[in-house]
Amino acid sequence: MNARAWLFLLVSGLSAGSASALSLGMTDTFQDGSTMGWSSGAANPNPPFVAASGGPAGAGDMFLQLAATGNPGAGGKLVAFSGAQWAGDYLAGGVTAVAMDLNNMGATDLSLRLWVAAPDVMSEQPVLLKAGSGWTHVLFQLTPDALTGAAALALSNVSQLRLFHGTDALFPGQNIAAQLGVDNISAVPEPQTLALLGAGLALVAGLRMRRRWRAPLVLMALLGLGQGAQATTVLPAITTGDIAVHLKTVASGMSAPDYAISAPGDTSRLFVVEQNGLLRVIENGSLLAAPALDIRSRVSPPLNPANANDERGFLGLAFHPGFNTPGSIGFGKLYTYTSEAIPAGTAPTFAAPNGAVQNYKNLITEWRISPGQPGVVDPTSRREIISFGKNAGNHNGGTITFGTDGYLYLGLGDGGNANDVGPSHLEPGGNAQNLSTPLGKMLRIDPVDPALTAASADLLSGNGQYRIPVGNPFQGAGQVREIYALGFRNPYRFAVDRPDLGGNGQIIIGDVGQNMIEEIDRLELGGNFGWGLKEGDFLFNRTGPNAGQIGARSPGNPVGLIDPIKGTLATLEYDHGDGISITGGFVYRGGAIPALFGKYVFGDLALRSGGGQPRADGRLFYADLETGEIKEFALPQFVDGQLPDGLTVHGFGEDAMGELYALVTNTPANGTGGIVFQITAVPEPATWASLGLGLLLLAVARRGASSRRAQRQ
Repeated sequence: MNARAWLFLLVSGLSAGSASALSLGMTDTFQDGSTMGWSSGAANPNPPFVAASGGPAGAGDMFLQLAATGNPGAGGKLVAFSGAQWAGDYLAGGVTAVAMDLNNMGATDLSLRLWVAAPDVMSEQPVLLKAGSGWTHVLFQLTPDALTGAAALALSNVSQLRLFHGTDALFPGQNIAAQLGVDNISAVPEPQTLALLGAGLALVAGLRMRRRWRAPLVLMALLGLGQGAQATTVLPAITTGDIAVHLKTVASGMSAPDYAISAPGDTSRLFVVEQNGLLRVIENGSLLAAPALDIRSRVSPPLNPANANDERGFLGLAFHPGFNTPGSIGFGKLYTYTSEAIPAGTAPTFAAPNGAVQNYKNLITEWRISPGQPGVVDPTSRREIISFGKNAGNHNGGTITFGTDGYLYLGLGDGGNANDVGPSHLEPGGNAQNLSTPLGKMLRIDPVDPALTAASADLLSGNGQYRIPVGNPFQGAGQVREIYALGFRNPYRFAVDRPDLGGNGQIIIGDVGQNMIEEIDRLELGGNFGWGLKEGDFLFNRTGPNAGQIGARSPGNPVGLIDPIKGTLATLEYDHGDGISITGGFVYRGGAIPALFGKYVFGDLALRSGGGQPRADGRLFYADLETGEIKEFALPQFVDGQLPDGLTVHGFGEDAMGELYALVTNTPANGTGGIVFQITAVPEPATWASLGLGLLLLAVARRGASSRRAQRQ
């Protein structure tokens, strides 16, 4: 039984109602292997059955599976009838909705409704569930405005529930070939009833927080989680904010896009990094068929493109600030950050510590655009600049970008494994706190060929391929002079707040956490950002019996460590009740969404992970850098305001005008599930302008429909 089911059972034990009322919190989990009375009619040749594994909780989680053939006659329609346990007085019981987890396992989109009584009292609007949706938490609202017919009378004497596919509000719907997974069918109480549950309210509030599972300590005790277990939530839940956006598909059918930028001054092209080794170009809104650069043979191996969780590959891209300035030493130059094999007889610039096996290297490479072809990189122009040996496959960082000072910044992870401990991790203290290794640091270099900067006061690198700024803070014996700041776990994505568009030039970092805290930092010269002494602004146990767990919240202590950005109202961090791995983005400086201007747009890879199931439910957030508040974007185009189809958030993009893009996928790097979404206003201004007054009238109608949908969710 999964956590949601445990909580509903607990709440049902705390609640009370009349003898004729439906039991609050009642949940059909199918964990006893039975269909719990759900059926599809005696003549159906494909009756519902219980699948032994693969429910929302992953391996071992049983669920009910429904099927329909789409053919005329019995079994052609997708219909399921509830057992007698769902009969009763829903009004007296305070039940205002039925929640369930659904998975459209077929090849056709479904329009699902819940029938509650004759004649034809059912959901007025269907829940749209796309083919291959993955597990999705759905709420069927049982209120008069959400149902057809004499709803109030029907709800006082429900004899049966019927779940069915119907494009219109007529039972039993249309024939369709379909397969549907169903689990955790639950009676949801109204708020007034929740208030009467006393201590149970805290538990229900945690559950009903949209898309967030919180494990309260009282529930942990009831479930017998002993010493050594740690709740996944210690911070307030992220709630949906008042900024709604529309995700406009710009490109699809890609593999795993993870970063996108435009060259300086180029308003017609967006260069998109694909993890598999392709650099793609979106020109004037269309994805070009031919890549700008193909280095798939270089990044694989070590990248395993069939592994959706592989953190290696083509990860970063930067254009020199003088890219479009004839006569500049950076004219036509761009830089990539990749994971590649170490050729026999060679060694990386910096080896992984402790003499550990060097399984691959991460490196920065310089390239040139082909003369006369602004969307094509010259493959013969390759010049390797700096490389870092790696033992573990994770924590590779990923971003390279030029700061306002003209230098190139690179964030490196702590070396991988966990807790900053492992074969290639230094002791005492780990890599992130040790200045003799570049791992777990922010680096700053001048990547231009030193032969072109002979008059520079900056130091020549040991390999002669770049220069080290004299202003870098760590120049002592045994210290890596390229280090700009230390104490990072995996600063996968960071970005400059662009001064050319009204920003302040600061670098904002999303540093990926361990088991509990994801954080947003503001880069400071010589700063120590705390890992692995702290995770966020919590103390962290790197070793010992509680290794991997946080301790007390300790903002400002130990002295000298820099905590996540603290605003007037909150601190820019969140726990693993709201995600598993921060995906940093950009400060929005575009003009299409005025309410978003100056806010930091970012996301989280996924909400769910583990249990043998793919990661799913990526999330999109924005943060106020002044108040320290984090909010989730409202996404009215999707069911429950969630990214559909198990899409995970791998990166973000920013074009020359400051407009932003979300880069998502639901397949590994050898797949075709990658999408580039442009983050646009709701509704898009261009649409308003083109449709004029007629659209104003339509918008009024849509707002009314949207309000009704919001009440159902």
